[in-house]
Amino acid sequence: MLKSLLRYESHGGSVSENHMRKKLYENVVTNILQNNFVLLLKLSEELLDKWLSYPETQHVPLTQHILGFAMKSVTQMVMGSTFEDDQQVICFRKNHVTVCSEIGKGFLDGSLDKSTTQRKQYEDAFVQLESILKKIIKERKGRTFSQHIFIDTLVQGDLNDQ
Repeated sequence: MLKSLLRYESHGGSVSENHMRKKLYENVVTNILQNNFVLLLKLSEELLDKWLSYPETQHVPLTQHILGFAMKSVTQMVMGSTFEDDQQVICFRKNHVTVCSEIGKGFLDGSLDKSTTQRKQYEDAFVQLESILKKIIKERKGRTFSQHIFIDTLVQGDLNDQ
């Protein structure tokens, strides 16, 4: 999904054009990380506070917590404050996993075409992800925000809605 936003093509395009695009995105990602370091610290402190609130004998599902931290950090740096709410992050992750797993498996083995239920789940998840992205783009287009996010760079690149 992100590759399509970035106009990624595994074939075609000149080597120099692909190299320039890669450099541009690397610089943007580096700047986003630097500019949002305070956000990463805030989210880290939230997670630490959560862990410290547990009794010492309680098991901490570390993998789930780190995955949640990573997802919340990335979604906020890429798409902004929409993902301050944990429920939004969880919903986004669920839809993202559905779409990615169907792209990875369903299209390759043909199971997506065989199962209408599976196809519907994929299409619903895809529509929800697309809707979120379009909403964020619409909110941020032509405006200035204190937090510069990755979507802002794409919007400035004047990409079409697709």
